[in-house]
Amino acid sequence: MNEVTKTTTSALALDGFSAGYSDPFSADEGGGGSGFDGLKLKFTNDARWVNPDEEEIRALLVALNVVNRVQKWSGSGGAPLETITLKPGERWPDIGALNNACPDEWYTKFGKFVGPWAGERVVLFADLDTMAGYWWPSPTGNMGASRCIRNLIGQTKRKRSLLGQLVFPIVELSHTFMQTSYGGRERPHLIVRKWITFGGGQSALPDRSTIQVVEELPTPAAVETTIPTTQEAERPSLKDELDDDIGF
Repeated sequence: MNEVTKTTTSALALDGFSAGYSDPFSADEGGGGSGFDGLKLKFTNDARWVNPDEEEIRALLVALNVVNRVQKWSGSGGAPLETITLKPGERWPDIGALNNACPDEWYTKFGKFVGPWAGERVVLFADLDTMAGYWWPSPTGNMGASRCIRNLIGQTKRKRSLLGQLVFPIVELSHTFMQTSYGGRERPHLIVRKWITFGGGQSALPDRSTIQVVEELPTPAAVETTIPTTQEAERPSLKDELDDDIGF
């Protein structure tokens, strides 16, 4: 293996994209807690992405990293009592076992008796125009958010493997329909618009002077113009609508 190959291989193993998507042993509901720079993003019940002031975020953002962590919560609310941040590729601890070890600390949440330990994933973003940072925490028990993050990680991992470069996706914060046992609802959806590279690594905001666009994808409008107007388009299947053929 030559020096260039060694460097590329090492770079591609640095973050939560290259390490791949994973699930904890027990997908209890998590979510929240601080520990990241920037503004916290939330996907609302009416399918909007908002900041803590409930202002909708419409800008394209670069997805910098995905962090897995496990947190211990108190039934009385407040900040997490303890946080375990996993390294990229590190195996999830057995959350069920952690909860079983502290039976006196269980509490009722949304009508369900739950243990204090819960897993969550955090996607880190940045706005390349304003250099504002954002972070989006989502419980591992949230099916829609988990599907969204799994898709983004899969796309990023495959693109890096194909190009042999440490590329990052610039995404549009969007939503898409997800079938549920109650008929269906909108779930978070991150649409990749560009692939870029930059210097500085994942521990800091991108250095604008080093940003290079590797590939720019067509907008939906550009794609739609290629559909013949004289022929009715076939309705996509549920598999196509969800961008995923694996039930979650």
